[in-house]
Amino acid sequence: MHRLPPHLRLVAGRMLLAVIFAWAAGALVVSASFLWTPRGTFGLTAGYGARVMAVAAHSPAAAAGIATGDRIDLGGTPFDSRPFLVGVTAPYPPGARVSLRFLHEGIERSAVLTAVKEDEDNPTRVALGFAIVSSMLFLIVGTGLIFWRESAATWGFGLYCLLTNPVIASLSRFPSAAAHLGYVALYDIVQNVGVVGLLVFALNFPRALKRPWRRTLRRLLPVIFVVLAAWTLWIDLAVCVFGIPVGLSNRFLQLAFGLIDVAAIALITETYLAGPVEDRARLRWVLIGFYIGLLCNFIGNVLLYTANVVLPLWLDTLLIALVVSLPLTVAYAVVRHRVIDTDFFLSRAIVYALFTSVLVMVFAVIDWLFSRLLADFRLSLFIEALVSIGAAISFDAVHKRVERTVDELLFRGRRLARERLERAARAVRHATLPSSIDRLMVDEPKEALGLVSVALFRREGDGFRRVAADGWPPGTLERLDDDDRLVLEHHATNDRVVLAALPWNRDGLPHGVSHPSLSLPLESRASLEGFLLCSGTAHGEQLDPEESEWVEQLVSAAATAYEELETEQLRERVTSAEDQVRVLGAQLDEARRAAVAGASYLPTASAVPPG
Repeated sequence: MHRLPPHLRLVAGRMLLAVIFAWAAGALVVSASFLWTPRGTFGLTAGYGARVMAVAAHSPAAAAGIATGDRIDLGGTPFDSRPFLVGVTAPYPPGARVSLRFLHEGIERSAVLTAVKEDEDNPTRVALGFAIVSSMLFLIVGTGLIFWRESAATWGFGLYCLLTNPVIASLSRFPSAAAHLGYVALYDIVQNVGVVGLLVFALNFPRALKRPWRRTLRRLLPVIFVVLAAWTLWIDLAVCVFGIPVGLSNRFLQLAFGLIDVAAIALITETYLAGPVEDRARLRWVLIGFYIGLLCNFIGNVLLYTANVVLPLWLDTLLIALVVSLPLTVAYAVVRHRVIDTDFFLSRAIVYALFTSVLVMVFAVIDWLFSRLLADFRLSLFIEALVSIGAAISFDAVHKRVERTVDELLFRGRRLARERLERAARAVRHATLPSSIDRLMVDEPKEALGLVSVALFRREGDGFRRVAADGWPPGTLERLDDDDRLVLEHHATNDRVVLAALPWNRDGLPHGVSHPSLSLPLESRASLEGFLLCSGTAHGEQLDPEESEWVEQLVSAAATAYEELETEQLRERVTSAEDQVRVLGAQLDEARRAAVAGASYLPTASAVPPG
C-alpha cells in the first residue's frame, strides 16, 4: 500500500477500515441480540482438554449422568456436536440436540442432550450488557484514531481494538457446526492481526525509539503473526475437526499471548523512561492503562481457557471492566494531552461519541423494558407512543447535560483559557503605552495556555528586535533581519507559521520544551510589523488550531492597539505642530507689525542734510 500515491493510499485505507468496522459492528450486533433472544444450555462446561469442569444441577447433562471430572471422547462425538460442547462453544437455541460420548469413572457412555432455556437472571444480563458497552468503546476509539490520524501507531491500536474486543466475533445468532467453525477460523486469524497491532502501537507510540531489540522485534512481527495465527487455528481445528484434546497446547498458547502483553508493556515502559522527559506526563495514563488492561486481559484468558474452574460472573464482569481501561486511557491521552496530533474538535467528538453510545445503550434497554412491560399489561398503542415520546425527550435532555458535564470535566481549562484571552483582547485596546501591549501579548498566552516560552519581535529599522519575552534565557536570540527565512515566510503567507515545516533552526533559540514551535504575524496596515513566537506546554503539547486562533485574536487586537497609539501620537504631533505654527504665525505677525511701526519713524530722503 505504501507504493500507492497518497490519495489512493488514503482511499484504500478508508475502504479497509470500513470493511473491518462493518465486520466488527455486525458481530457486536449479533452478540447484543442475546440480550433479548433466549439461548439454550446443556448445563456443562468443558475446556479444550475435553475435561468437564462444571455441571449445573438439574440440567440435561446432570440428567444424563455427566459429572465434574468426566472426559468427553471427542473422537467418538459427532462433528456436528463438538463445537457446542468444548472450548468457546457456539450459541444454540433451546431444543437443540447433541450426541456425545464421555468417560465416567473409567466407563465409556453415550448420551443425547436436549438444550433447555438458559436462566435469564439479571446478573447475566448485566455482565453481557457491560461486555457489549465495552466492545462499543473499543470500536469507537479504534476507528476514531485511525480515521482522524492515520499512522503506524493508530492503525496498530485501531486493529487491536476492532479485532480483539471483549465480545467474540460471530455473524450468526445460532450457527451450524460448519458455520461456527468458519467463523472461528476467520477470527483465529484476524484476532492475531489485532495482537500484532498492539505491538506495532507500542513500538511507535508516541514516537519510535531507536533500540536494537526494538528493531529485531519489528522484523519478527510477520513471523509472530504467522505462528500465533497457525497455533490458534490448529487448536480449534484439532477440537472441532480432528477430535483431539489440546488442553496443554492451549495453555502454552495463552502463555505466548501473555508474553506479547509483557512485550507491549515493556515497550511502553521503555518509551516512558527513555523518551523525552516532557512526554512522561502525557504517557502516564497510557502506561497505567497498559498495566491494568493487559494484566486483566491475560488473567481473564488464563482463567477462561486454561483453568479447571468456571469463572464467576462477578470476576468476569470485573475483568471486562478493567480491560476497557486500555482504550479509555489512550483516548484520554489523545483528548486531554494530545499525545497524537489530532484536531481538538475531533478529539472532543471522540468523547461525545463514547458518552452518547453509552446513553443509546441505556435508553435502548429502558425502551425494551417498557415494551415488555406494556405488552404484559396489554396497554394501548397510544400509551406506548406517549412512553416513547417521553423517552426521546428525556434522552435529548440527558444528552445535553452530558455534553455540559464533559466540557466542564475535561475541557474546563480550555474554556477558561479562551475566556481569559478574549478578555485580554478587549483590554489591550485600552493600553496607553507600547510596552504595556508588549507585556500583555507575552504574559497572557503564556499563563492562559501554560506555554513554556513566548517572545515578541517588533520592527526596528531594517529588522526585528525582541521587545518582550518570557522563558527565553539571557544570551538567546534578540534580533532578526529582513532576509531571515521566518520573516520571508511571513511576507509570503501572511499567516501563522509552524516552524517545524520550514525548517527554521536559528542559533540562539531556547532548547527543549522552550523551543518555539509556532509564529503568529503582527500586521499593521497590510505590512509585517512583528511576530509572536510560541512554544508548547511543559508536557510537549503544541497549540492546536483553535488555541492558535485565540492567540491570533489577541495579536490582531494588539495590532489595532499599536495603530491607535501611533495614530494618537501622530495626532498629538499634528496638534503640537499646529500649535507651533500658530505661535510662529503670531510671532511673525508681531514682527511684521513691529517692523512697520519702526519704519514710520525713519527720516525721509529730502530731509537729510548734505554731507
